Amino acid sequence: MLSVSLKEFASGTIKTFLQTIGFIFQGEEQNAILQNGILYLVNELADYYEEGTRLFPEIIVVDSIEYFETIPNKQIYFFYNGPLDTHQFCKSLKMCAPLATNGWVIFIYVTQNEMRWGVITSELSETSIPLGIQIIHDRAQDNCHIIYMRNTGQKNVQLLSIGGNSGCQITMSLNDPIADGTKSIDILCDKIMESCANKTEEFDTYIRKIINLALRLGHGNLFIVLQDEQSIPEILKGGVDISEVPIDLYDAYLELKAIGDNNSLVEANYKLHMLSNLAIGMMNQDGITIFTQSAKVIGFHYIVENNVPEVQGVLGGARTKAYEALCRCPLIRTVFMRKQEGETKIHQNYE
Repeated sequence: MLSVSLKEFASGTIKTFLQTIGFIFQGEEQNAILQNGILYLVNELADYYEEGTRLFPEIIVVDSIEYFETIPNKQIYFFYNGPLDTHQFCKSLKMCAPLATNGWVIFIYVTQNEMRWGVITSELSETSIPLGIQIIHDRAQDNCHIIYMRNTGQKNVQLLSIGGNSGCQITMSLNDPIADGTKSIDILCDKIMESCANKTEEFDTYIRKIINLALRLGHGNLFIVLQDEQSIPEILKGGVDISEVPIDLYDAYLELKAIGDNNSLVEANYKLHMLSNLAIGMMNQDGITIFTQSAKVIGFHYIVENNVPEVQGVLGGARTKAYEALCRCPLIRTVFMRKQEGETKIHQNYE
Protein backbone atom coordinates (compact mmCIF):
# COMPACT_ATOMS: atom_id res chain seq x y z
CA MET A 1 0.00 0.00 0.00
CA LEU A 2 1.36 3.41 -1.01
CA SER A 3 1.45 5.96 1.82
CA VAL A 4 2.02 9.65 1.07
CA SER A 5 2.59 12.48 3.56
CA LEU A 6 3.06 16.22 3.19
CA LYS A 7 5.60 16.10 6.01
CA GLU A 8 8.52 15.23 3.74
CA PHE A 9 7.83 18.11 1.38
CA ALA A 10 7.23 20.64 4.17
CA SER A 11 10.39 19.51 5.97
CA GLY A 12 12.48 19.90 2.81
CA THR A 13 11.09 23.39 2.18
CA ILE A 14 11.88 24.48 5.74
CA LYS A 15 15.42 23.10 5.52
CA THR A 16 16.05 24.98 2.27
CA PHE A 17 14.58 28.19 3.73
CA LEU A 18 16.82 27.99 6.82
CA GLN A 19 19.89 27.40 4.68
CA THR A 20 18.97 30.29 2.37
CA ILE A 21 18.80 32.82 5.21
CA GLY A 22 21.86 31.36 6.99
CA PHE A 23 19.95 30.21 10.07
CA ILE A 24 22.08 27.10 10.66
CA PHE A 25 24.15 25.63 13.47
CA GLN A 26 27.44 23.76 13.39
CA GLY A 27 26.10 20.40 14.54
CA GLU A 28 23.70 18.18 12.60
CA GLU A 29 21.79 17.30 15.77
CA GLN A 30 21.14 20.99 16.58
CA ASN A 31 20.05 21.72 13.02
CA ALA A 32 17.67 18.74 13.13
CA ILE A 33 16.13 20.04 16.38
CA LEU A 34 15.62 23.48 14.82
CA GLN A 35 14.15 22.09 11.60
CA ASN A 36 11.80 19.73 13.42
CA GLY A 37 10.78 22.50 15.79
CA ILE A 38 9.90 24.82 12.91
CA LEU A 39 8.08 21.98 11.14
CA TYR A 40 5.97 21.39 14.25
CA LEU A 41 5.10 25.08 14.50
CA VAL A 42 4.13 25.27 10.81
CA ASN A 43 1.88 22.23 11.11
CA GLU A 44 0.15 23.65 14.19
CA LEU A 45 -0.20 27.22 12.89
CA ALA A 46 -1.92 25.90 9.76
CA ASP A 47 -5.07 25.22 11.81
CA TYR A 48 -4.54 25.91 15.50
CA TYR A 49 -7.25 25.45 18.12
CA GLU A 50 -7.12 25.73 21.89
CA GLU A 51 -10.15 24.67 23.97
CA GLY A 52 -12.30 24.71 20.82
CA THR A 53 -11.31 28.27 19.89
CA ARG A 54 -9.30 28.96 16.76
CA LEU A 55 -6.21 31.06 17.47
CA PHE A 56 -3.85 32.95 15.18
CA PRO A 57 -0.61 33.42 17.13
CA GLU A 58 2.36 35.01 15.42
CA ILE A 59 5.81 33.62 16.20
CA ILE A 60 9.34 34.94 15.82
CA VAL A 61 12.37 32.66 16.05
CA VAL A 62 15.67 34.46 16.58
CA ASP A 63 19.29 33.44 17.22
CA SER A 64 20.46 36.73 18.78
CA ILE A 65 19.09 37.94 22.09
CA GLU A 66 20.61 41.35 21.33
CA TYR A 67 18.01 41.88 18.63
CA PHE A 68 15.38 42.58 21.27
CA GLU A 69 17.46 45.54 22.46
CA THR A 70 16.87 47.24 19.08
CA ILE A 71 13.08 47.21 19.56
CA PRO A 72 11.90 50.47 21.17
CA ASN A 73 9.03 50.67 23.66
CA LYS A 74 8.67 46.95 24.16
CA GLN A 75 7.50 44.67 26.93
CA ILE A 76 8.97 41.16 27.10
CA TYR A 77 8.41 38.16 29.38
CA PHE A 78 10.64 35.07 29.46
CA PHE A 79 8.85 31.86 30.46
CA TYR A 80 11.59 29.28 29.77
CA ASN A 81 15.38 29.21 29.82
CA GLY A 82 17.10 25.88 29.25
CA PRO A 83 18.63 23.42 26.78
CA LEU A 84 17.76 23.34 23.08
CA ASP A 85 15.02 20.74 22.83
CA THR A 86 12.34 19.93 20.25
CA HIS A 87 9.76 19.49 23.02
CA GLN A 88 10.22 23.14 24.03
CA PHE A 89 9.02 24.30 20.60
CA CYS A 90 5.82 22.36 21.29
CA LYS A 91 5.50 23.70 24.83
CA SER A 92 6.12 27.31 23.81
CA LEU A 93 3.13 27.24 21.46
CA LYS A 94 0.90 25.40 23.94
CA MET A 95 1.68 27.83 26.76
CA CYS A 96 1.83 31.07 24.79
CA ALA A 97 -0.76 30.77 21.99
CA PRO A 98 -3.70 31.86 24.21
CA LEU A 99 -1.60 34.85 25.31
CA ALA A 100 -0.48 35.88 21.81
CA THR A 101 -3.37 38.24 21.07
CA ASN A 102 -3.85 42.01 20.99
CA GLY A 103 -0.28 42.73 19.89
CA TRP A 104 1.53 40.03 21.88
CA VAL A 105 3.80 37.75 19.83
CA ILE A 106 5.46 34.45 20.78
CA PHE A 107 9.26 34.56 20.60
CA ILE A 108 11.69 31.63 20.63
CA TYR A 109 15.40 32.43 21.06
CA VAL A 110 17.67 29.55 20.03
CA THR A 111 21.42 29.00 19.98
CA GLN A 112 23.71 26.01 19.50
CA ASN A 113 22.98 24.71 23.01
CA GLU A 114 20.17 26.72 24.64
CA MET A 115 16.80 28.26 24.01
CA ARG A 116 14.48 30.75 25.69
CA TRP A 117 10.86 31.50 24.92
CA GLY A 118 8.06 33.76 26.03
CA VAL A 119 5.96 36.65 24.72
CA ILE A 120 6.84 40.15 23.53
CA THR A 121 4.94 43.21 22.36
CA SER A 122 5.95 46.51 20.81
CA GLU A 123 2.35 47.79 20.74
CA LEU A 124 2.19 49.84 23.92
CA SER A 125 0.03 52.45 22.19
CA GLU A 126 -2.67 52.09 19.55
CA THR A 127 -0.45 53.62 16.83
CA SER A 128 2.67 51.57 17.63
CA ILE A 129 4.16 49.61 14.74
CA PRO A 130 3.44 45.85 15.08
CA LEU A 131 6.50 43.71 15.68
CA GLY A 132 5.95 41.66 12.52
CA ILE A 133 5.97 44.79 10.36
CA GLN A 134 9.14 46.01 12.08
CA ILE A 135 10.88 42.71 11.33
CA ILE A 136 9.79 42.60 7.70
CA HIS A 137 10.98 46.18 7.08
CA ASP A 138 14.13 45.99 9.20
CA ARG A 139 17.57 45.78 7.63
CA ALA A 140 19.15 42.34 7.36
CA GLN A 141 22.01 41.77 9.79
CA ASP A 142 24.95 39.40 9.40
CA ASN A 143 25.00 38.46 13.09
CA CYS A 144 21.25 37.99 13.52
CA HIS A 145 18.78 35.66 11.83
CA ILE A 146 15.04 35.91 12.35
CA ILE A 147 12.03 33.95 11.18
CA TYR A 148 8.59 35.57 11.40
CA MET A 149 5.77 33.03 11.15
CA ARG A 150 2.03 33.60 10.72
CA ASN A 151 -1.10 31.95 9.39
CA THR A 152 -2.21 33.61 6.14
CA GLY A 153 -5.33 31.58 5.42
CA GLN A 154 -6.88 28.16 5.68
CA LYS A 155 -3.98 25.66 6.09
CA ASN A 156 -1.45 28.28 4.89
CA VAL A 157 1.59 29.40 6.89
CA GLN A 158 4.04 32.09 5.81
CA LEU A 159 7.68 32.26 6.93
CA LEU A 160 9.59 35.51 6.37
CA SER A 161 13.11 36.53 7.27
CA ILE A 162 14.34 39.87 8.59
CA GLY A 163 14.05 42.49 5.89
CA GLY A 164 11.32 40.46 4.16
CA ASN A 165 13.66 39.58 1.28
CA SER A 166 13.47 35.82 1.73
CA GLY A 167 10.49 33.73 2.63
CA CYS A 168 8.27 30.81 1.82
CA GLN A 169 4.64 29.82 2.14
CA ILE A 170 3.66 26.29 3.07
CA THR A 171 0.22 24.93 2.29
CA MET A 172 -0.69 22.05 4.58
CA SER A 173 -3.45 20.78 2.30
CA LEU A 174 -3.90 19.47 -1.23
CA ASN A 175 -5.29 22.79 -2.47
CA ASP A 176 -3.24 25.05 -4.71
CA PRO A 177 -1.09 27.54 -2.78
CA ILE A 178 -2.84 30.85 -2.14
CA ALA A 179 -1.23 33.84 -3.82
CA ASP A 180 0.19 36.48 -1.50
CA GLY A 181 -2.60 39.00 -0.92
CA THR A 182 -0.34 41.80 0.29
CA LYS A 183 -0.69 43.84 -2.91
CA SER A 184 -4.50 43.82 -2.93
CA ILE A 185 -4.62 44.63 0.81
CA ASP A 186 -2.23 47.55 0.24
CA ILE A 187 -4.45 48.89 -2.56
CA LEU A 188 -7.49 48.63 -0.27
CA CYS A 189 -5.72 50.53 2.52
CA ASP A 190 -4.56 53.21 0.07
CA LYS A 191 -8.17 53.74 -1.06
CA ILE A 192 -9.46 53.89 2.51
CA MET A 193 -6.97 56.73 3.23
CA GLU A 194 -7.08 58.44 -0.16
CA SER A 195 -8.89 61.58 1.04
CA CYS A 196 -7.18 61.90 4.44
CA ALA A 197 -5.45 65.26 4.14
CA ASN A 198 -1.83 65.36 5.32
CA LYS A 199 -1.91 61.81 6.62
CA THR A 200 1.28 60.64 8.32
CA GLU A 201 3.27 57.46 7.93
CA GLU A 202 2.17 56.58 11.46
CA PHE A 203 -1.53 56.74 10.51
CA ASP A 204 -0.80 54.78 7.33
CA THR A 205 0.79 52.01 9.42
CA TYR A 206 -2.10 52.10 11.89
CA ILE A 207 -4.75 51.58 9.19
CA ARG A 208 -2.81 48.71 7.65
CA LYS A 209 -2.47 47.17 11.11
CA ILE A 210 -6.19 47.10 11.89
CA ILE A 211 -7.19 45.98 8.38
CA ASN A 212 -4.72 43.09 8.50
CA LEU A 213 -5.86 42.19 12.02
CA ALA A 214 -9.50 42.11 10.92
CA LEU A 215 -8.64 39.91 7.94
CA ARG A 216 -6.62 37.54 10.11
CA LEU A 217 -9.39 37.14 12.66
CA GLY A 218 -12.25 36.85 10.17
CA HIS A 219 -13.78 33.94 8.31
CA GLY A 220 -13.91 35.85 5.04
CA ASN A 221 -14.60 39.53 4.39
CA LEU A 222 -16.22 41.77 1.80
CA PHE A 223 -15.51 45.53 1.82
CA ILE A 224 -16.36 48.43 -0.46
CA VAL A 225 -14.92 51.95 -0.50
CA LEU A 226 -17.10 54.91 -1.49
CA GLN A 227 -16.26 58.52 -2.16
CA ASP A 228 -16.83 60.92 0.73
CA GLU A 229 -20.40 62.23 0.98
CA GLN A 230 -21.58 59.50 -1.41
CA SER A 231 -24.87 57.80 -0.51
CA ILE A 232 -24.94 54.07 0.06
CA PRO A 233 -25.88 52.52 -3.33
CA GLU A 234 -29.31 50.93 -3.62
CA ILE A 235 -27.74 47.62 -4.62
CA LEU A 236 -26.94 47.21 -0.90
CA LYS A 237 -29.78 46.23 1.42
CA GLY A 238 -30.50 45.12 4.95
CA GLY A 239 -27.46 46.53 6.69
CA VAL A 240 -26.77 49.01 9.46
CA ASP A 241 -26.34 52.58 8.19
CA ILE A 242 -24.11 54.64 10.53
CA SER A 243 -23.25 57.36 7.99
CA GLU A 244 -24.77 60.06 10.22
CA VAL A 245 -22.38 59.16 13.06
CA PRO A 246 -19.60 57.11 11.38
CA ILE A 247 -16.62 55.38 12.94
CA ASP A 248 -14.13 58.13 12.05
CA LEU A 249 -10.70 56.62 12.54
CA TYR A 250 -8.75 59.55 11.11
CA ASP A 251 -10.52 62.09 13.30
CA ALA A 252 -9.82 59.97 16.40
CA TYR A 253 -6.17 59.69 15.37
CA LEU A 254 -5.85 63.47 14.89
CA GLU A 255 -7.45 63.98 18.31
CA LEU A 256 -4.83 61.70 19.84
CA LYS A 257 -1.93 63.54 18.17
CA ALA A 258 -3.23 66.95 19.29
CA ILE A 259 -3.22 66.04 22.99
CA GLY A 260 -0.65 67.71 25.19
CA ASP A 261 -1.15 66.47 28.78
CA ASN A 262 -0.60 62.84 29.82
CA ASN A 263 -4.04 62.20 31.33
CA SER A 264 -5.85 63.28 28.18
CA LEU A 265 -3.32 61.35 26.07
CA VAL A 266 -4.19 58.10 27.84
CA GLU A 267 -7.90 58.76 27.35
CA ALA A 268 -7.49 59.60 23.64
CA ASN A 269 -5.33 56.53 23.03
CA TYR A 270 -7.93 54.35 24.73
CA LYS A 271 -10.69 55.93 22.63
CA LEU A 272 -8.80 55.13 19.41
CA HIS A 273 -8.19 51.60 20.69
CA MET A 274 -11.89 51.06 21.38
CA LEU A 275 -12.89 52.49 17.98
CA SER A 276 -10.38 50.15 16.34
CA ASN A 277 -11.94 47.16 18.10
CA LEU A 278 -15.42 48.31 17.10
CA ALA A 279 -14.39 48.71 13.44
CA ILE A 280 -12.73 45.27 13.44
CA GLY A 281 -15.90 43.77 14.87
CA MET A 282 -17.97 45.38 12.11
CA MET A 283 -15.56 44.12 9.45
CA ASN A 284 -16.04 40.58 10.72
CA GLN A 285 -19.83 40.65 10.76
CA ASP A 286 -21.54 38.67 7.99
CA GLY A 287 -22.12 40.80 4.93
CA ILE A 288 -20.48 43.88 3.43
CA THR A 289 -18.65 46.62 5.33
CA ILE A 290 -18.67 50.12 3.82
CA PHE A 291 -15.73 52.54 4.08
CA THR A 292 -15.24 56.02 2.73
CA GLN A 293 -12.01 57.37 1.29
CA SER A 294 -11.37 59.36 4.48
CA ALA A 295 -11.06 56.30 6.76
CA LYS A 296 -14.65 56.25 8.00
CA VAL A 297 -16.82 53.17 8.46
CA ILE A 298 -20.35 54.17 7.46
CA GLY A 299 -22.15 50.84 7.27
CA PHE A 300 -21.88 47.11 7.93
CA HIS A 301 -23.78 43.81 7.62
CA TYR A 302 -25.12 44.72 4.16
CA ILE A 303 -26.15 42.23 1.47
CA VAL A 304 -26.53 42.62 -2.29
CA GLU A 305 -30.09 43.17 -3.52
CA ASN A 306 -31.54 39.72 -4.26
CA ASN A 307 -32.86 40.60 -7.73
CA VAL A 308 -29.40 41.42 -9.10
CA PRO A 309 -28.78 38.90 -11.89
CA GLU A 310 -25.98 36.39 -11.48
CA VAL A 311 -23.18 36.06 -14.01
CA GLN A 312 -23.11 32.72 -15.76
CA GLY A 313 -20.01 30.69 -15.05
CA VAL A 314 -19.18 32.35 -11.72
CA LEU A 315 -18.27 29.65 -9.22
CA GLY A 316 -18.33 30.15 -5.47
CA GLY A 317 -20.61 30.89 -2.57
CA ALA A 318 -22.67 33.91 -1.63
CA ARG A 319 -19.63 36.09 -0.92
CA THR A 320 -18.12 35.48 -4.37
CA LYS A 321 -21.43 36.15 -6.14
CA ALA A 322 -21.90 39.35 -4.13
CA TYR A 323 -18.35 40.42 -5.04
CA GLU A 324 -19.05 39.94 -8.75
CA ALA A 325 -22.29 41.93 -8.49
CA LEU A 326 -20.56 44.79 -6.65
CA CYS A 327 -17.79 44.90 -9.25
CA ARG A 328 -20.41 45.57 -11.93
CA CYS A 329 -21.90 48.53 -10.02
CA PRO A 330 -20.36 51.77 -11.41
CA LEU A 331 -21.28 53.69 -8.23
CA ILE A 332 -18.78 51.66 -6.19
CA ARG A 333 -15.17 52.71 -6.61
CA THR A 334 -13.40 49.83 -4.88
CA VAL A 335 -14.49 46.27 -3.99
CA PHE A 336 -12.35 43.94 -1.88
CA MET A 337 -12.94 40.32 -0.95
CA ARG A 338 -11.06 37.88 1.21
CA LYS A 339 -12.27 34.29 1.02
CA GLN A 340 -12.31 32.05 4.07
CA GLU A 341 -9.34 30.07 2.78
CA GLY A 342 -7.28 33.27 2.47
CA GLU A 343 -7.48 34.22 -1.22
CA THR A 344 -7.96 37.96 -1.81
CA LYS A 345 -9.40 39.89 -4.75
CA ILE A 346 -9.75 43.61 -5.42
CA HIS A 347 -11.58 45.49 -8.19
CA GLN A 348 -11.60 49.20 -8.97
CA ASN A 349 -14.08 51.07 -11.13
CA TYR A 350 -12.59 54.09 -12.87
CA GLU A 351 -14.58 57.04 -14.14
